[in-house]
Amino acid sequence: MENLDCVVSVTTWKGRIADPDTQLALYSLIRQKTKYKFKVILTLSKVEFPNLVNDLPENIKLLYESNTIDIIWADDNNKALKKLYPICNMYDCPILTTDDDIICQDSIVERFMEEHKKFPNMVLSEGGITVIGIPLTGGFRLFPKDSFLNIDPKYFREFFQTAEDDLYIAILMSIKGTPLKYVHSGLMREIPRKMSDATALRRTYCRINRNACKTNLINQLKKDNII
Repeated sequence: MENLDCVVSVTTWKGRIADPDTQLALYSLIRQKTKYKFKVILTLSKVEFPNLVNDLPENIKLLYESNTIDIIWADDNNKALKKLYPICNMYDCPILTTDDDIICQDSIVERFMEEHKKFPNMVLSEGGITVIGIPLTGGFRLFPKDSFLNIDPKYFREFFQTAEDDLYIAILMSIKGTPLKYVHSGLMREIPRKMSDATALRRTYCRINRNACKTNLINQLKKDNII
């Protein structure tokens, strides 16, 4: 394992990996200018890419084969949570995460790592909202090692919808007692995406039932003697 100051983690899925905007988001991570030694990690699910590298678009394959990025092949499909699992169990350095619809300016890693030096025990986030009384991360984030309760992601699959990874992680942060700081660097922008009707329905369902999701998760963790 390389001796890195941080890793920059992103994930995507088979329906979006060939999208030019997704690839632009990935390239914006590769071209970061910083004194910190980092690696861009793309986590993909074997469920969606059973032939591994052979299922990738040619330009993504080239980035991997030239060692410009690393790819983690996850056995399960934890959707957006793949940004943090299984990578959180593989590196001891801070993990910076972003989304496949975010274009980052080339100084965002430097800015977040400098902020991390000032607040080493805090999760950092470009922005976010508060739901059911819990502040969420959003956009670009930095997670110090062991900053959230590290549990089997099966709990995410059981109790939360695809797009609710920020809420899930925020709950695990609150259980661990880790504070969150918003950075508001202005060094990223989101690419507008058209949401499918099915995705919109799932998100609406989960928003209506967020308190139930949280309660069911915590009750199950207590039942399993995790908390």
